[in-house]
Amino acid sequence: MLLRLIVAALLCSGKLAEGAASEPLLGGKYVPTSDVGHIEELTELIDAIQNEPSQETGNTFYTNILREKISLESLSNEVESDSVQIYLNPATNPLYNVYMYALYRSPNGSGYEKDNTRDEMKFLSKDVDNYGHTIIQDELKKQSGYDRNLTTETIRVTSVWMSAIQSLYDAVKVCEQGGGLGVLEAPEFVNPVDAAAAFWFGDLDDENDTTGGSMYAWAARARDNFVLQSDLTGFNANKDL
Repeated sequence: MLLRLIVAALLCSGKLAEGAASEPLLGGKYVPTSDVGHIEELTELIDAIQNEPSQETGNTFYTNILREKISLESLSNEVESDSVQIYLNPATNPLYNVYMYALYRSPNGSGYEKDNTRDEMKFLSKDVDNYGHTIIQDELKKQSGYDRNLTTETIRVTSVWMSAIQSLYDAVKVCEQGGGLGVLEAPEFVNPVDAAAAFWFGDLDDENDTTGGSMYAWAARARDNFVLQSDLTGFNANKDL
């Protein structure tokens, strides 16, 4: 299903309006048709958190709003800003709903032993719709202490990865409506396929660079953990464990 989603989004992307476009991503491998600089810069905030030993400062980076458009927090949580809206949308992202329902039915969810109305569905005593933010805040403030590496990993896998998926679903929605949203010609319109690319590549310039906060580099590091050793003694991940 996800492969069909990506193909459909890419086929439709040429129909989206042209505007002030960002510089090419990943050293020119992807050329945006709209401005996604604010999404690229999220990678810089992830790097800042990774390098910050202070939990308080790390949370400041997490809540920092870029260009009055987006923050790491606003990917999965409502923030106090008229210009910033929560990015993840269960109304258009069925995969997000799958994760929400699984967490709602988990031992930490309000639906573990009983059914709830939609408004009462909770995870860790918070609205299940905002599960990404809830998990990140739980990690930031856990009793065992702040772990900046674990925090950045948590942000990537709960919010940034899902936001890339959200963008592809948004692109399909635009295609289904035939460009009838009435905003495609607006200068501030962001091509959802561009957004997905920006969430994935971030500010990474070299496709061979596996360092830094981008999802592309993160996936490359994960891949390397499952490469069989030349001496056939096992996988990196197993050795690390």
